[in-house]
Amino acid sequence: MKKKIYVTAIILTLTLILCFSVGCSLFTNDNEPQKYFVEIGQVEDSRVASIVANNTLDSCVRISAFYPSASETSKSSGFFVTSDGYIVTNRHCVVRFPNGEDLPSQEGEIPINVKYTVTDTKGDSYSAKLVAYSKTADVALIKIVPNVLDTIIGSTTEFSPMIFDVDSKPYYGDRLYTIGNPEDLGFILTELMVASPGIKLSSKNDYYTIMLDGNINHGNSGGALIDTHSHVVGLIFARVEGASNEHDSNNATSTAANNNTTSSPTYGLGCAIPAEVVTTFLDDCKIQYSKYTPTQSDNTQE
Repeated sequence: MKKKIYVTAIILTLTLILCFSVGCSLFTNDNEPQKYFVEIGQVEDSRVASIVANNTLDSCVRISAFYPSASETSKSSGFFVTSDGYIVTNRHCVVRFPNGEDLPSQEGEIPINVKYTVTDTKGDSYSAKLVAYSKTADVALIKIVPNVLDTIIGSTTEFSPMIFDVDSKPYYGDRLYTIGNPEDLGFILTELMVASPGIKLSSKNDYYTIMLDGNINHGNSGGALIDTHSHVVGLIFARVEGASNEHDSNNATSTAANNNTTSSPTYGLGCAIPAEVVTTFLDDCKIQYSKYTPTQSDNTQE
């Protein structure tokens, strides 16, 4: 008899719990929109910036260009594109002519003498020489010069070149990075966002500039624009200072030119040359650089 009472009590208890649950659901607002939450790990590793820095830091350099005739020194950034010491940077960072500009005032004019010092992330410093520069884009190529002792004993230093990606075009909102030498502070990682994948800043250029939302300062010029896969997708060369319809992209900072209106301050806009412009220049220089080639699996949807 007691066993029968216990069973009945259990059944009644379960029935009451079920009724309570159903009753609560009746008072629930089914019309309330469901919130869609995605864990950061499902979209992108939250440590991606650290991973990019880990993959590319050894490829980045600080460049000091001393101009004896002017007693001036410019500080900028660059990155290795070959293991034997070829470095890409901006023309305006390492080239100067007697007219004070980074382009000649007349045909056949040669740049003034410059002493280059390149420093890597380990603190090792090297002498370098100018190899080539582009007349149509703010791109230049310098190369590490082995010291006398290394030359005598036949010692060579292997550098870590970066990998270019000319197929994956940056798009609005893409997260990108640069490791440069802003204000000669040292190696600084900066996170950037694509504000526009292509704007024609100057009628002198035959390419479209990648516009970036983020902090680009003096000394960042010549630094690689790096995507989340640690590939080079551009070359930092300027920041926008002042509003105008025409910008001079040959300077470390892009300033208003040929504008009769009063310039207003513009902050937080950086400029980068697309990777394909840089690789075309390297092709012309016969440089064997590394280029990422997408595989079929990269385009496979999981």
